[in-house]
Amino acid sequence: MATMMRIKQFLLLPMLMLVASLQAGAQHFYYRLDLSSSNIYTFALSNLATAGLNRAANRMLFDNYYSYTVHDLSSPTSDVTVKYYSPIGITARDVLNDVGGGLRLGYNSFNPGSVNWAVFGTAHYKLNQFKTQLTGVDEPVWRHRMQHVSFGGGVLLSFGSIESPSRVIFEAGVRYNIPINYVGPFGVKASDVLNSGVSTHYAIKFGGFSKLQGLGVWADIPHYNVLKNGGDYLPGGKLKSYSFGIVYTITPTRVKDAYR
Repeated sequence: MATMMRIKQFLLLPMLMLVASLQAGAQHFYYRLDLSSSNIYTFALSNLATAGLNRAANRMLFDNYYSYTVHDLSSPTSDVTVKYYSPIGITARDVLNDVGGGLRLGYNSFNPGSVNWAVFGTAHYKLNQFKTQLTGVDEPVWRHRMQHVSFGGGVLLSFGSIESPSRVIFEAGVRYNIPINYVGPFGVKASDVLNSGVSTHYAIKFGGFSKLQGLGVWADIPHYNVLKNGGDYLPGGKLKSYSFGIVYTITPTRVKDAYR
């Protein structure tokens, strides 16, 4: 419940800002609200909900990301195994794993030619959960929960005219990730356990008015050691969390605004 309230609070102000900007009707305003999850049921429900909101607004407001995170965890003193929550599980930990949200706001060129571009700022929240077990007889399984916020920027290139039924979109960005909460055996305070650092984001998507609009693949690559201090549990530990997956949002036929 606390996690869901945190997500709602994080998204409320950006959504109000987005609605106000959309009412102005600026063609050069680039916008998108992002939702992510590694659970199939959460991803499906998110798609159904955002399809209704897109239809009501008659605009492409949302992108839905199916996210899978690989935690590369190692230590010079211990052998450790990372275990993951089920993408088809129905427990609270399964349903909320890799759940996140955020927004992208910026400037879109909206040229009549075959190439368009956009620059934008980003703000995101993400919850990661996983389990670990040290190699040994009767070693317990420990649960980990990490929460981060990230701020950054990005650019995209869109190939295909604004009237074209299909386009190809390339997107790249840089984000600075800040830990805000940690629960697990490494320690208590997030800032003592986890580092802040830079990650890069990449995506390739279909755009335009076709049925494939918004479909694509994406990846987030960390460029720092996420784990600052493994404590007594995993001294000298190193952690990098790589996220990747697909992006797709159900698009009602009523929506006239092309995916861009």
